[in-house]
Amino acid sequence: MNSQSGKSGTAWMLEQNHGLKLPRALQQVFSRHVQTITDQSGREITLAQVWQLFRQLYGPHEQATHQLLDYRTESLNDNRILFHAQVKTPKRTLMLKGEGNGLLSAAANAITSYVGEPLTIQDIHWEGKMKAVLQPTFFARAKVRRAIGE
Repeated sequence: MNSQSGKSGTAWMLEQNHGLKLPRALQQVFSRHVQTITDQSGREITLAQVWQLFRQLYGPHEQATHQLLDYRTESLNDNRILFHAQVKTPKRTLMLKGEGNGLLSAAANAITSYVGEPLTIQDIHWEGKMKAVLQPTFFARAKVRRAIGE
């Protein structure tokens, strides 16, 4: 892959070889990183190097300390969702609960109740059929950031 491969070439390689279907905005940002490297080196970049760069930029960088074991949702009377999650931590298993106007806001509120700092969903990209969060036909990307003081 060289600096002329473009967004679709980089995204296609990641999808075909690693099963990642990147949202358009992320394709654009990541392809600029790839182009910078190929322009600076004057050489093509291999698939292994593309994957290494992707992991370096977007993680995960270390082993996860928390694991989602199970979750369920409830529809409330006012069109809101109640999210229940069972999360394993290094020391114990937690039961988290959060309410929101949608699945992601309810999940973010559940995380907020655990970490004690508000989280904000900055961006989301939906693709596929939204039947359940963990189904393979569903893809969502949410950039979650700490919104301390907001």
